[in-house]
Amino acid sequence: MNASPLETVPARFARVASQFAGRIAISAPDADWTFADLDHRSNFIAGEILNRLGQAPAPIALLMEHGAPQVAAILGALKAGKMYFVLEAAHPKERLAAVLQDSKTRLLLTDKKNSPLADYLASAPLKVLELAQNIPGGFSRTDLPEVLPTAGAWLMYTSGSTGEPKGIWENHAGIARHSDVYRDLVQLTPDDRLTLLTSCSLSASGTHLFSALLHGATLCPFSVRSQ
Repeated sequence: MNASPLETVPARFARVASQFAGRIAISAPDADWTFADLDHRSNFIAGEILNRLGQAPAPIALLMEHGAPQVAAILGALKAGKMYFVLEAAHPKERLAAVLQDSKTRLLLTDKKNSPLADYLASAPLKVLELAQNIPGGFSRTDLPEVLPTAGAWLMYTSGSTGEPKGIWENHAGIARHSDVYRDLVQLTPDDRLTLLTSCSLSASGTHLFSALLHGATLCPFSVRSQ
């Protein structure tokens, strides 16, 4: 699928989800979702985010287990026109609190397992949204905001080994272009499967995450720590 690099993740994914609706997008111990399933679930999450934050650009924090629901939350945040970043529950609470304060995020997405930690970290004006394990399918939303290719999509924080963690962000066009380069490099096709071993808090995760979702391949999240 040849496409312009000046493209957003939601726009590219919409075409892929339409073309490969019945193919498996995510295969994991906690889910086997088709591209249509993932599209509907991420639409639902986008709607929940917009209901709480409106359409103005804003960073969204994710504190979730490594798996299909986390991937749906990432895609939902991007569909809502927000820039996402992932918190690692194993990190010190002081680091997590510092990153949340630095990002100025007002919404933290979490799941049942990480909800106690999310509540511990929450302080005004930060709100916590716990996403159910079984996110409703069949949800369609047509009033999602327009997102520019140059808009921020992904915020990553450095380890902080030389001082305070620093935020680095990538835009939609950069993610789409990087996924195209990787597709061409490994000759990726919709018949392929890509593992997602790396935590989504790390930059290395984006290669397999977005290359699969934006080119019709199957993404296979696997948590080395818990599985």
